Amino acid sequence: MVRLAYEMRLVETGGTGIRLIYESCEKEAILAFMKLKPSISAQELADYLSTSRNTAIRKLNKLVASSQISKIGQGPAVRYKRH
Repeated sequence: MVRLAYEMRLVETGGTGIRLIYESCEKEAILAFMKLKPSISAQELADYLSTSRNTAIRKLNKLVASSQISKIGQGPAVRYKRH
């Protein structure tokens, strides 16, 4: 089954598919949450995902790096918004 998923290019290597699927779903959940508000803070996302603020910041920074969202401001007052 893993070999078939690999050959169909659904996963990069055996054992990574579930992680990739989870990350993709989580990214979509973050973007959907961001549709509800014009901008969000890392703490708001952390509360929404029931995770730590640092984890939320890491996830938001990945989306910033992939140009899916923008970072507004600096320091503790930083906000994030969709394009």
